[in-house]
Amino acid sequence: MRLAFSLATSVDPDILILDETLSVGDGHFAKKSFDRIMGFKEAGKTILFCSHSMYQVQAICSRVIWMDEGVVRMDGSPPEVIAAYTDFMTLLGAAERPLEGAQNDIPSGSHEPGTPRILKVEASSDGVIGHQLPVRSGTSDVTIRLAFEAHSPKAAPLPVVGVVLVGANGQAVTSASTRHDGYDFSLNANGRYHTMITFPHLDLLAGSYWVHVYLLCDQGLHIYDKARMVAELVVTQDSLEQGIVRLPHEWAPVSPDVFNLAG
Repeated sequence: MRLAFSLATSVDPDILILDETLSVGDGHFAKKSFDRIMGFKEAGKTILFCSHSMYQVQAICSRVIWMDEGVVRMDGSPPEVIAAYTDFMTLLGAAERPLEGAQNDIPSGSHEPGTPRILKVEASSDGVIGHQLPVRSGTSDVTIRLAFEAHSPKAAPLPVVGVVLVGANGQAVTSASTRHDGYDFSLNANGRYHTMITFPHLDLLAGSYWVHVYLLCDQGLHIYDKARMVAELVVTQDSLEQGIVRLPHEWAPVSPDVFNLAG
């Protein structure tokens, strides 16, 4: 697959067809592959990208076709089709569900030399560190701390850190990344980086949520390393509000003249 991709992209094709190719190879090769693909996209080339990775589909594609047993289920913009596909998979029960008591899955010793890797992740609620954290909706501050290693040439861009909060059904509730937020890391002499993100007065409503942490390439596409289910947030609330999250809102009076209530 690596050889096939290298040959296909070395001849500057007008149409590039990729079928789950981006999951092949080590981090360095995958990074080069993403850079090459994005170069084709910026040059206005046609890319037919077949994948089950909704994140990569949204990052690469401008149009998405959802196929199901040879039949086109939907054809449209990435946000519309991906949302419909995700809902469909959730209803089928195919979405991955965290298991009670699961530990984080930080790999150890399985990385290619020089590939950025996560060293440690810890989560806390109101200063208390743990794997299962009690959270009071709209009151508790939730903090995720991360240490990672990235021995790269000086000219190489730094990795991107992404944090995702998912619900009990496996669907992402919200996410944040250093790339999107424009955050710069502090660097130690040994190539180790340390950072943290805080969700002040977390406004998730009652339920259980899991924290996933990712280390990605500078474009936020290829995953170098991941630590999933590093903590379970057990959220409780005093109010009777329904849903997943409390959104900012305000009430105000409206003049009766605005409504036509005649008849």
